[in-house]
Amino acid sequence: MKSQDFNGGQTRVESDEYKKCPECGSENIIVDPKTSEYVCIDCGAVLGSKLELGPEWRVFSQSEADKRVRTGAPLTPLIHDRGVSTIISWRDTDAHGKKLEPKTKLSAHRLRIWQQRLRVSSAEDRNLSRALQLIEQLSSSLNLPKHVCELAATIYRKAVRMNLVKGRDVESMAAASVYIATRMKGMPIRLIEISKKTRPRLKRGEIGKAYRFLVYRLNLTIGSPQIKSYIKRFASSLNIPPETVKKAEEILEYAEKKRLTSGRGPSGIAASILYVAAILHNQNITQRHLSEASGVTEVTVRNRYKDIIENLSFVVYL
Repeated sequence: MKSQDFNGGQTRVESDEYKKCPECGSENIIVDPKTSEYVCIDCGAVLGSKLELGPEWRVFSQSEADKRVRTGAPLTPLIHDRGVSTIISWRDTDAHGKKLEPKTKLSAHRLRIWQQRLRVSSAEDRNLSRALQLIEQLSSSLNLPKHVCELAATIYRKAVRMNLVKGRDVESMAAASVYIATRMKGMPIRLIEISKKTRPRLKRGEIGKAYRFLVYRLNLTIGSPQIKSYIKRFASSLNIPPETVKKAEEILEYAEKKRLTSGRGPSGIAASILYVAAILHNQNITQRHLSEASGVTEVTVRNRYKDIIENLSFVVYL
């Protein structure tokens, strides 16, 4: 395709695809520089778009180059080298799908081994690779969104850069990174839930210790848990109707004004508020149901329930 300047920066083109305008038969076809469209200057018909398949060369920093590249998979924090290296396929076939000859197959096998060794060559790479696998597995078992999983990976990467993971248990640090990410995103995930999903099983105290260490050393700001999100989660697991959930949110608003939620666990508060709302709406929800859904004891639900009805002047008939 040849081109020449024409009319105020627009370009007249000689394209194999657009030799003539299909509407009027004119050969006066230009490329609009603003929209990158092929336009007939005689009748004004827009014939199609001009696709740029090559890279964008005008960049002034590495970050701009990363953003402007038009090909290749996107970078991801879930792979220890961010996905920039080439991976040799384990399928013993050529580009046409034909099986490799025995000699070629043996050579390909050796290349794969060396390629794997070179990708994860240092102790830091091995640590990061193992931790990112654990983060991805844990996030998957908890059904966390991808952006939360990537945030956890970014947190762990920062800990590696600051040399905070050396000499510490990889499993607990990876689990703590996931917990931090859920807290930063306001998700109602409890520490005991993460503990139950770890393989091998980690104690809640181990993850909690790693969590506090990372928050302190990375100088992270972790907001208080949103009790409303816990209410919605517990209500969903117990199939509680929306009108009861709405009443629970109203009770929560009053309880927060009275500062009844300060210094108390969000799970216990959410469960007790749901219990009050269920009674007010004649829902057959017991303290045991809420205890099982929230992971707190029936005693905790009962105590928080008493605090609420005493301070908010509810008259509840049991």
